[in-house]
Amino acid sequence: MRFTVLISAMGLLVSGSAGVCFAAPIEWAAAEGGNGHFYEFVPASAITWPIARQAAEARMFGGEQGHLATITSQEENNFVAAHLLNYSSGAWLGGWQEVGQSPTAGWHWITGEPWSFTNWHSGEPNDLGEDELYLDMFGHAQPGQRSFWNDASHMRTYWWTSGYIVEYPVPEPGTISLIAIGAGALVRRRAGRSATV
Repeated sequence: MRFTVLISAMGLLVSGSAGVCFAAPIEWAAAEGGNGHFYEFVPASAITWPIARQAAEARMFGGEQGHLATITSQEENNFVAAHLLNYSSGAWLGGWQEVGQSPTAGWHWITGEPWSFTNWHSGEPNDLGEDELYLDMFGHAQPGQRSFWNDASHMRTYWWTSGYIVEYPVPEPGTISLIAIGAGALVRRRAGRSATV
């Protein structure tokens, strides 16, 4: 837990200097029933699912490549919603559907994990007016809908989808130490600047 707080504090310091205050990736710790993976909300307005997927796969944390988050349990869904949707009206996730399927059939995770858990909003998935082949999660802008899923078109941007959620596998142990050392150095450096101003 101490490590997670330290990394989050580092992210707030770094991103806060740019005027936008989004935290660094946060860990769903195994000690807390999680999978040890790290998750990050990346703000990006007017972004389509294919572009969000490419952007997520271009991100690195702890020496590990990211991917759009795959939510395989209610506990993981609750963690992501509670920790990452506070500043988002909604976000792309790593679910996709085969073309030509009924709305509820043919869904997959980009990682190949089994598609066994769902958290669809009432009436979803529905292919509203067209094939809606990609997964997003409603955020804070939809009271009563927060954390529920929606199927969406791949080429459209939606007012409620204000970014995407990246999931990172468990970093190598040596990488975690380096991140903690770097975070400590950054905090000391910023504290030193504040004292001299």
